[in-house]
Amino acid sequence: GVVLCFANNGNSNSNSNSNSSFNHRIRARYMVNAILEGQIPVHLQSLAPRVLPVVLVDFLYTLRYVGEKGGDVFEDGSYRMILGLSTAGMWFSLVQYLEYFPRFYLLIWTLKTGLPRVLQFFIGIFPFFIGYSLLGMTLFGDEEELFGDIQSTVCTLFSVVNGDSVLDVFNALKYAFPVGDIYLYVYIMIFMYVVLMSVIAIVEEAFFDSLR
Repeated sequence: GVVLCFANNGNSNSNSNSNSSFNHRIRARYMVNAILEGQIPVHLQSLAPRVLPVVLVDFLYTLRYVGEKGGDVFEDGSYRMILGLSTAGMWFSLVQYLEYFPRFYLLIWTLKTGLPRVLQFFIGIFPFFIGYSLLGMTLFGDEEELFGDIQSTVCTLFSVVNGDSVLDVFNALKYAFPVGDIYLYVYIMIFMYVVLMSVIAIVEEAFFDSLR
């Protein structure tokens, strides 16, 4: 029954390009229904013989490499970079096969829809963040190590906006009262209550768009 459905969809797609999107959705729906009923769709019958051996070989190679290197595997910079990138790239490449399962491919659709919008939003707020970082480094860099240079200041402000070290930074800037408190209060109100919530809203909108 599943084979006939895919054949009929392929014939209708060749007859009319305008129905290609509809046929794709119907095909994906039949795949999901077949999986839930314990059947293997035709499109996936050749997937396991091609992918699983590669995954197995990569896994065995990783075990062999770690066994040979022992404790030095994390100290060898060149091999560590090559091994890490190759292993991560191998597993990342498997995500493309989840396109046949719409329920599991939802994350990729959300990223494709929302990532350009988030990047555009970040470009708009980037000057404000850098300006605020330079302001903090200028005001508190001589006395406080958290604002000693631009890298430390950016890391500190990033931690604050994610709620990781708010109280610690407030305590570190007690010596600069009330300037330090005003600096942090304004930063938190702008970047935590406005910027962060806007990013969450953009991603949420992209998520619901991908559901459609």
